[in-house]
Amino acid sequence: MKTLVRCLSCITLAACIMLSVKVSAQENRNKQPHKTSMENVRSQKIAYFTDKLALTPEESEKFWPVYNMREKMCGKARMNTRHAMKKLLDAANSESATDAEVKALAEAFYDSMKKEGELSKENYEEYLKVLPVKKAVQVRIIADQFMRHLIGQLRKTRPEKGGKQPAPPQE
Repeated sequence: MKTLVRCLSCITLAACIMLSVKVSAQENRNKQPHKTSMENVRSQKIAYFTDKLALTPEESEKFWPVYNMREKMCGKARMNTRHAMKKLLDAANSESATDAEVKALAEAFYDSMKKEGELSKENYEEYLKVLPVKKAVQVRIIADQFMRHLIGQLRKTRPEKGGKQPAPPQE
C-alpha cells in the first residue's frame, strides 16, 4: 500500500513538473511573438510615415520624438474617453441610476471628448515646430490611413468573424 502511495505521489509530482515546464514554455513562446509583432508594427509605422510624409533624415530625427510623446498623450486621453463612455452607458442602462447621475457622467464623457479634440490641435501645433505646414497637416490623415492599413492586414491573415476556421493539417 505504501509503495502504491509513493508511486502515485511520484507520478503526480512528475506530472506537475512537466505541466509547469510546458506552461512556462508556452508563456515564453507567446510573449516573444507579441513583442516581435509590436516591433514589426512600429517599424512598419516608421516606414509608412517616412514614405507618405517624404520625411528627410533631419525631419525624421525631429519628428519621431515629438510624435511618440504626443501619441502617448493621445492614448491616455482615448482611454479616459472610453472609460467615461463605459461608465455613461452602464449608468444609462441601469435602472438604479438617477437622471442627475447620468447627466453628470454625460458631462464627464463630453468633456473628455473635448479634451481629445484640444489635444489634436495641440499635436498639430507641435508638429508645425518640426515639420513644414503641408507635412504637419498630413500627420493625422496618415495616422488614420496607417490604422486602416493595419486593419486590412489583420483581415487578410485572420478568418472572417463567424466563418469557419481553416481545418488543421491532416497527419
